[in-house]
Amino acid sequence: MGNDNGINLEMLRMVSAAKGTFYNNLKTTTKLHQKDAFGKQWRIKQKTDTVQWEIENETRIIKGYRCRKATTIIDFNHRKRGEVTAWFCPDLPFQFGPLGFAGLPGLIFRIKTCWLLFLCQRN
Repeated sequence: MGNDNGINLEMLRMVSAAKGTFYNNLKTTTKLHQKDAFGKQWRIKQKTDTVQWEIENETRIIKGYRCRKATTIIDFNHRKRGEVTAWFCPDLPFQFGPLGFAGLPGLIFRIKTCWLLFLCQRN
């Protein structure tokens, strides 16, 4: 996928640790995730995340980029709620990131999900 702002999208894909190919359409608020699994190619179409993020003042340098912290509480399934912490870079104007999370004013570099106090996953 090309872009007109000169940012290397392949480098951004590696930094975000994304698996498969992702397409976001901000105008139609849909996303497409294309990946290979179980010997087949899959295309998963979904509405763009409607997560209500709380952007915090805390910052951290990740891969040489200054990132800001954002948190939210979401339903992981019908029985479990949990906290999600995202680190995003406002200097990279892409509103998406790993695990299908999106909606922050910059590329999400890191996601940490905790649906029980003792079970957290970082991507």
